[in-house]
Amino acid sequence: MNDAGYTADEMMAVEAARRVDDGTVCFVGIGLPSKAANLARATHAPGCVLIYESGTIGAKPEHLPLSIGDGELAETADVVVSVPEIFRQIPARQSEYAGNRCVQRDHNERESRWSICR
Repeated sequence: MNDAGYTADEMMAVEAARRVDDGTVCFVGIGLPSKAANLARATHAPGCVLIYESGTIGAKPEHLPLSIGDGELAETADVVVSVPEIFRQIPARQSEYAGNRCVQRDHNERESRWSICR
């Protein structure tokens, strides 16, 4: 936390959320990627499509999921499919992809790279 009252992770999530347009298809992981995508959905991009690696397409969780196995992801998704099916479904939904890469580090300084795609 800095003097302004926010952390670097919070700022990264806010900046990533700002880059998500309404209708953007987002491949979302747990942690910062989920925070960013759900912040965008809750503020300025209610039509963004969240896809979690658990196979949920169009998930609309009310609360941030704790894991990809969080039941709320499946309960609020437009559809739940296998991982290979995700990649068969995406081209039919939207074929233009652009990546905004971010890096998340855990407490052991291991990096997790993720992208917001559209």
